[in-house]
Amino acid sequence: MPDTLIIIGADLEQLEVYKRARDMGLRVVGVDPDPEAPAFKFADDAIVTSIVDEEETLVSVLNFFRKHPEQSIAGVMTMACDQPVTVATVAEHIGLKAISVESALILADNFLMKEILHAAGVLVPPYKEVCSVGELLDLVNQWGWPLILKPVDGRDSRGLLLLDEDTDISEAFKESVSYSVVDRLLVESYISGPQVSTESVMMNGSSLTPVFSDRNYELLEDYAPYVVENGGDMPSRLSEVERVEINILIERAALSMGLENAIVKGDIVIGEEGPYIINLSASLSGNYLNTDQVPLATGIDLIKVAIKMAVGEEISRDMLKANIERASSIRFFFPPEGAISDMETSAAEGLAAMPGVVKSEIFIKAGNKQGPIRSQLDRGGFVITEAGSREEAAGRAEAAIASITFKVE
Repeated sequence: MPDTLIIIGADLEQLEVYKRARDMGLRVVGVDPDPEAPAFKFADDAIVTSIVDEEETLVSVLNFFRKHPEQSIAGVMTMACDQPVTVATVAEHIGLKAISVESALILADNFLMKEILHAAGVLVPPYKEVCSVGELLDLVNQWGWPLILKPVDGRDSRGLLLLDEDTDISEAFKESVSYSVVDRLLVESYISGPQVSTESVMMNGSSLTPVFSDRNYELLEDYAPYVVENGGDMPSRLSEVERVEINILIERAALSMGLENAIVKGDIVIGEEGPYIINLSASLSGNYLNTDQVPLATGIDLIKVAIKMAVGEEISRDMLKANIERASSIRFFFPPEGAISDMETSAAEGLAAMPGVVKSEIFIKAGNKQGPIRSQLDRGGFVITEAGSREEAAGRAEAAIASITFKVE
């Protein structure tokens, strides 16, 4: 029997990890609370349990493998699923390659992460923890506008708000804290500048960052105070000097948290003093960046890299070198709020046949109800394009988005 890889999460964006692992000759055991999770159809076995409660996950995993002692567990991992403590807990108990539980606990707490980074001299936005509306008001009076507010244990941009002079501070606090299990929020000074998503690989304490994707926030005013990303573009507009600076920054940040051998996803903003770290996580990011955009633009297979690292196989630096130079863009659909009665397209041959469109999906259908846009989970679908240049890829993506009209009752 082939070695087994445990994959935490079985949602749509994990699907490619399941397929790739099986293509690499591994047996796959998926873990997800939804028995109908889409990636389960590519799993050899499914464990239906919480992935948020690490102790419950561990008990369920151990019970499963007690019933299947013939299976040899090679590794545990996730992608597009920010549950570092769950992955680390399972790995530590079974004796698998992964980040430590101590590192995972830092990554799971936005305030603790900033404390560690700041102590290590890593550039981060000015920050402070608040636990009440009064504390938040005091900070507003001290720091002024604009500010970023988010749960210390936030995920998927839920509860992420941009505060300015028009914001109702009491309502903002109430909204953001509703997404926190621990009732603690992090306030940061808003750093104005280009934002970049990075994918790095730490190998024996050294960082290689082969992926830089420019993040698109053109709709901030439309959905204020909620901070919702509406797309991304590769290749990045960053200069080579800026790329080197960011790679050094990520390496220092990763080492400060004990990440000597790990996948590190970074959220970076380029301010007047240089690159700042907004957030780090220890798994490949979602939003179809690694499943589609990175292979289209660079030819790099980071999913294969992450799987090999999870099962303890050696990674060569050549695996992180681009072998093609193309451009890829993603844009998301934001249907109007209300009951969707119909959808129309101006594309003569349909969305999929438009120039450069390589993948698209509209999650919301006629008869569904679209709620307010408050996080990335409220987006109605996406389109991914490719082209010879960044401008052409972005233009194709925007044209594809514009071709769809949602009708609301």
